[in-house]
Amino acid sequence: SMKRVFNSKNQFSYWEIEGKGEGFPIECKAVIDASGVAGAASKLLDMGTEVEVIAGFQYEMLDVPNDGYLDFYLGTGWPEFDEIMPNRMSLSRAGKSFDDVTIRHILQMSSGLRFNENYTDPKSDINKMVGMVPPMTYLEYINTLEREHEPGTYNHYASINTQLLGILLSRVTGESITDYMTRKLWHPVGMERKGLWTLDPTGNELTMGGLAASARDYARLGLLYLNGGKRGDRVVLPPGWAKESVTPNEPHLMPGENPGSSNTSGYMYQWWTPREWDGDFLARGIWGQSIYVHPGNRVVIVKLAADQKNFDARFKLGYLDYVQKLGQSLVD
Repeated sequence: SMKRVFNSKNQFSYWEIEGKGEGFPIECKAVIDASGVAGAASKLLDMGTEVEVIAGFQYEMLDVPNDGYLDFYLGTGWPEFDEIMPNRMSLSRAGKSFDDVTIRHILQMSSGLRFNENYTDPKSDINKMVGMVPPMTYLEYINTLEREHEPGTYNHYASINTQLLGILLSRVTGESITDYMTRKLWHPVGMERKGLWTLDPTGNELTMGGLAASARDYARLGLLYLNGGKRGDRVVLPPGWAKESVTPNEPHLMPGENPGSSNTSGYMYQWWTPREWDGDFLARGIWGQSIYVHPGNRVVIVKLAADQKNFDARFKLGYLDYVQKLGQSLVD
C-alpha cells in the first residue's frame, strides 16, 4: 500500500510506501512528471518492460497538479555520475536552478547555486537556513535556492551541496547514511571507536557537517586515501576513486588565483588542495579541523582543535600554509 505525504504548506512532498517509507529507492531510468501522464505507468507494464514501478498509479495521477516537482520515479539502476540531479531527486523546476546540474557538479561544489556561507553574517544563507529548517525539510529548502553560475563552470563551496548528496545516497541505497557508512567504510577501514552523526529534526544525518570521530579514526580515513583506497590488501574504495577524488582536473577547480573559483584552494570530490599544490590534499571544517595528507612523504596530520580565528581568511590560509610546510618537512 502507499499514500501521498504533504508538507507543512499542504503541498505534495513524497510517496510513503509500506515497507519502504520515504527512502524508497529512486533508482530510475525514466522520470514521469505529475501532469499529463495518466496512462504512462500502465503503458510501461503493458509493454512487458522489466522496469519496476516504484511510485505512481493511474488513478492517483489523474488529480495531481503540476507543482513543479518530479513526483514519480520508475526503473532500476544506480545513478550515472553525469546524470542530472532532477532525474534522481524531487528538485523544483520552477526556478530552473537544477537544470543540467549533475552529480559530478554537486561533488565538485560547482552546482552554480547561489549560497552565502558566511557564518559571521546573520543575513547569510547558512544562518537564515537555521530558521527555515524546520519547519521545512532540507530538500524543500534546497528547492528555494537560485542559480548564480552555469553548472560546472564555477567552484564555490556551499555545504548544502553535501547535504543534497547525503539525501541522494540514502534514497538510492535505501539505507540511512549511518548504516551504509558502517557497512561500507567504518568496519572495512577498521575504525577503533564509534563515530557519531548529528541528526536533523527529521532524524536524518546532517551530512553537511555533522560527523564526529576520534583523531585516530580520522587519521585512518586519511590513510585510506593515502593508500589509494586500500586498507592493507583489502580494497575498500573502487580502483582509481581515491586518486581521482583529490586531483582537480578542470580549470575552475585548480588552486591558486582563479577567476573560476571563489577560493584560492583547489577542489575535487569533497577534498581540498592547498593553494601551492604539491600533490597533497585535505578535508577541513569550519573551525579549522582538518585531515591533511601528503602522499609524497606518506604523512597524515589530523587537527581537531576548534579556532574561531578560522573565520578570518588570513588565519585560515596561514594555517593551511603551515600544515603543508609541516607535511613537506616530514621526510625519512
